[in-house]
Amino acid sequence: MAPAPTYHHRNGWGGLQFRAYWLDRGEPDSGLIGITVSHREPLTVRLVRRVGELPLNGREAEVCRYMASGLSNEAIGDRLGISKHTAIAHGRWIYNKLDVHNRAELVSKLLSD
Repeated sequence: MAPAPTYHHRNGWGGLQFRAYWLDRGEPDSGLIGITVSHREPLTVRLVRRVGELPLNGREAEVCRYMASGLSNEAIGDRLGISKHTAIAHGRWIYNKLDVHNRAELVSKLLSD
């Protein structure tokens, strides 16, 4: 009996995996299959959801999302209408509040459950 198919689909809301499986292995001609659907959130959605759960004020949460997304301090400043130095200062407050020392630790903390 041939293996049941698997189909992957990705869009802006994440990835979907459709996996078919045979329901009755005892009868090869039964033709009955089941389908499971699993969803994976995109990284940016996971980060946004997690940042909302942290003890950060509104501006710190915005800066945190941009930092975790990989934007430079200059790009963060441009997006938020603040100077690069103000973005750096917000980043330091975020690191202090979350007890992390760099962006890699920040992302790790955001993605941990």
